[in-house]
Amino acid sequence: MKIEIANLGVIQKAEIDLKPLTVFIGGNGTGKTWIAYTLASILGEYGCERYWKAYIDKKTQQRYPIIDNGIEEFLQEGNVRIDLIDFAEEFIETYINDVSTLAYTWMNAFLATSYVDFDNMKVRFDLADIKLKILNN
Repeated sequence: MKIEIANLGVIQKAEIDLKPLTVFIGGNGTGKTWIAYTLASILGEYGCERYWKAYIDKKTQQRYPIIDNGIEEFLQEGNVRIDLIDFAEEFIETYINDVSTLAYTWMNAFLATSYVDFDNMKVRFDLADIKLKILNN
């Protein structure tokens, strides 16, 4: 999976080829920890919870018909069944990149700092080489 990061602290632009084991090596103050924390916030529970709250509040760039229809079905019938494989096949890269577009809004809280401006931070995922593996898992 390739990740492009821009405007994150001292990192103006970086491209990372993330593998099952990726080690960040470098001197102090070069952005290793910020990259790791940024990825953890986007790919982990923290970002997921904030993203779906924003989605329900209609504050995301993307809408997913399978989710919107599922919400309507749940509200009308009290239950819903959503095939996550179908969702992932169609939307996994769109979804993860939509989550990443909101990351700047929570990075101050996630990193417990008010001294840094994350407004220009950009994170972009390219899942082309790993999508099949994600679906198989």
